[in-house]
Amino acid sequence: MKSFSLLTLDWNPPKESIPFSSHASHDTQSDSVYFSNCEGYFQRRPDGYASLRDFRKRLDELVDEKQGIKIRCHFNAFAYAFLVGTKNLDFHFPEKRENPFRTEEATFRNQLRQLERFEQLGEPLPKPAGIDAERYLEIRSLLGRTTARDERWVAAELLVSGPASLEELHDTLGSNKGLLAGILRSFAGLRITESRDDDQRTMIRREALPYVYFLVRETMGVDPLEILAR
Repeated sequence: MKSFSLLTLDWNPPKESIPFSSHASHDTQSDSVYFSNCEGYFQRRPDGYASLRDFRKRLDELVDEKQGIKIRCHFNAFAYAFLVGTKNLDFHFPEKRENPFRTEEATFRNQLRQLERFEQLGEPLPKPAGIDAERYLEIRSLLGRTTARDERWVAAELLVSGPASLEELHDTLGSNKGLLAGILRSFAGLRITESRDDDQRTMIRREALPYVYFLVRETMGVDPLEILAR
């Protein structure tokens, strides 16, 4: 079996990929298969890591059905970087360097540099770079507050673990459900998050990613992309 990872900045799976749960209906005569949103199988749930064990078992079954099959797994870049740092994911699913994230990486990192210079030197944010001061300050008014500890924890969890429901955030963070529901409403009100089409889990909007990433990095020291730069 040859397996490798393809990364994207957001959590919307590439059109040519299929949910892992659909592999049973996959044409086993094909030489390759492309699964979407694989980071979800590496997240700890109330039942532990049962989903990860199932993921590995079903991959082995697929290999038995078709020797030499190439398996591509789609991961969000932030989640992949976190899993590389904590679970050595790249050993089992090395990154294929030609992927959507690497195509957008330079632009995204430039946006982060622009935000740094805006904060440190007061330089204006050039709108051609895809960011603007009003939008950044709007999001900073929530995530940048000294007392916004819980908001930052939720933002960091959505950033490195991907889309999540209220129940999943409660299980992971242990925070009060009422508090979490209020935070999610605030995020939606500022257009920081939206619901994913296929399962209605909350995810960070693509447009808000540079602002959220920058604020989480600067206030919490969470910088998963640093791992991918090595």
